[in-house]
Amino acid sequence: MLQIKRTAFTLIELIIVVLIIGLVYGLFVAGLNKKEVKPPLQFEGLKEKLLQLSGERPLFLRCTGDACETCTVTVEGESEAKEFPLFSEKPKVFMYDHDGYFKEQRFAEDVCFEFRIRKNLSSDNILVERNGRFYLFYSFLQKPDTLIDLEEAKRAFDPREHLPKDGSEYYDKK
Repeated sequence: MLQIKRTAFTLIELIIVVLIIGLVYGLFVAGLNKKEVKPPLQFEGLKEKLLQLSGERPLFLRCTGDACETCTVTVEGESEAKEFPLFSEKPKVFMYDHDGYFKEQRFAEDVCFEFRIRKNLSSDNILVERNGRFYLFYSFLQKPDTLIDLEEAKRAFDPREHLPKDGSEYYDKK
């Protein structure tokens, strides 16, 4: 019998090798080109995100610009601030006064929004009107409520319900 000496690869073997190389290259290149895209900061999760950034240190958020487009977070003990967009238009900010009314907050000329988290992780009671919705931020460790109008915010906010009953509610329980 005549033996055929094989000196080359078959067509199917070559196609399989090319497919494997293409697949590995595609996965490798796709992994290199993928930039880490951070989702934009959502206003509803603002306080939680700021608490994460603060690491139990005082923190200050200030937004500036004509449309309030530039926000800067400064954490006590850090020299460089972090910038991010939060607003597309100037918000209205109301503070709850001791007479039981929300008064519109006035800031310095170039500032349109300020929010501070103190050492005990408290903040001011504020109401922010943004894109036709109202967000009520409480003083202590609560997520903001989303409300329809200013009247609903007045009804929803009874300061006696949101103040800590004793000192144990001021701090995280570890």
